[in-house]
Parts: sequence; structure tokens; C-alpha cells
Amino acid sequence: MTWRTRSLLSPFVVFALLFALYSAILLGAYRSGYYEYHDLALISGFFQNGIHRGLPFWVSETQINHFSVHFTPTLLLLFPFYWLHDSSATFLVLTSAALAWAGAVLWVWMRGLQKSGWKKPALIALWLAFVTSNIWKSGLMSVHYEIFHIPFSLLCLYWYSEGHRL
Repeated sequence: MTWRTRSLLSPFVVFALLFALYSAILLGAYRSGYYEYHDLALISGFFQNGIHRGLPFWVSETQINHFSVHFTPTLLLLFPFYWLHDSSATFLVLTSAALAWAGAVLWVWMRGLQKSGWKKPALIALWLAFVTSNIWKSGLMSVHYEIFHIPFSLLCLYWYSEGHRL
């Protein structure tokens, strides 16, 4: 295995480890009844109304379409996953995947900073502090679709820091 292969493999390993960790946390909380509050039920209802009643993004409690309040393109991207597995846990697994992807992007970014002179232990400590911070954990546990903007935002910031233009 060459250095280049290892450098390409490590983000996938980081993603897999974070995905397993975050999925265990979220699904464990889900099974213990932690998410018996409004947001997860409301968001799952958007998708289930679309699949079973032909009313995508319909809010049963208020009898309005969510898109009539505000347009959320993220919901359009998530809808096909509910066709594959119609469960509230689907959203939790997708949340885990989004944050694990963001952690992998951060890992690649930190490796780039190492090449520019940063010390490896400092970067690993910084990365661990970020992916276990209260901001990250509150995003993980909030179960809301805005969480899916984090990986895309980090990827854009990473590309910009590397000199790419969007």
C-alpha cells in the first residue's frame, strides 16, 4: 500500500468509524424513547404522507404543505430514502451519514494543514475536539434536516482553502 493509497483510504475509514459511532448513539437514543418529541415525528410525517397518502410534505397536524411555509430543497433529496425504508430511523441513519461525511472532510482538511507545518498531535486533538464538541453533539441529537448543510458547507470551505473557486 503506497502513501497515496493510504491517504485516500483514511477518509473512508474515518467516515466508517464516525458513522458507526453516530448511528449507535442516535439509534440507541431512538430505541430508548429519547426522540418522543415533535420534530422527528413531524419530519417523518412529511415523508410518510407522501408515500402512503400521495401528499408529499403534508403536515397532518396543521393541514398545510410544508413547502407553502418555506421551500426546503434538502427534503427533496431525502424523499427517495423513505421509499427504500419507511421508518423514522431512516432519518437518524441519514443524519449519522451526513455528520460522518463532515468528519471525514474535516479529517482531509486537517491532513492538508499538517503538510503546511501544523503538528500532527495538535491537529488530531483539534479534530477530536470538533467532532465531539457540544455544537456537534447538539446538531447530532437535534434530528433536523438543516444538519445536512454541514458537510456541504465544510466541503466548500475546504475547496476554497485549497485555492479552488466555486
